[in-house]
Amino acid sequence: MSLLYRVTTKRNPQDPEGQPKYYIVPMSRGSVSFDKLLERAAVGMTVIPGEIRLALDRALVELVQYVADGFTVVVEGFGYFRLATTSEGSETEKEATPDKVTKKRMVFYPNKNVRRKMTDAPMQKLVLKELDGVQVEVQTASSDTEEESGQ
Repeated sequence: MSLLYRVTTKRNPQDPEGQPKYYIVPMSRGSVSFDKLLERAAVGMTVIPGEIRLALDRALVELVQYVADGFTVVVEGFGYFRLATTSEGSETEKEATPDKVTKKRMVFYPNKNVRRKMTDAPMQKLVLKELDGVQVEVQTASSDTEEESGQ
């Protein structure tokens, strides 16, 4: 399945008088519930979605706690999670204290296979038309087709 995108224009905030440029913005096909994910994961297995949920719920609680404790959590075949921070700069090392941290967050770094899967995913332009004041999807055109037709 292709990744959907739309094209939008943006101005450079440092050059508000400059010409806007066109950018690709990914579009979601919608959301998939955790329950739906569990149903799909259980297909062909000897476990039921509820058993998978219990295991994953517990694993996620532990993952968050390990990251909060300063560990990097490696999920083999998927990637790793770690803590990242944003802080104010200090003139000296002595002034660089924890109160300068402005944001703490958990970040995910996918492994090589996951990155390759995202890189290799084809793109498909989402074409929108306005119908009675409402934007609706009327067609999608694959990026291969656009290149061939010169669009």
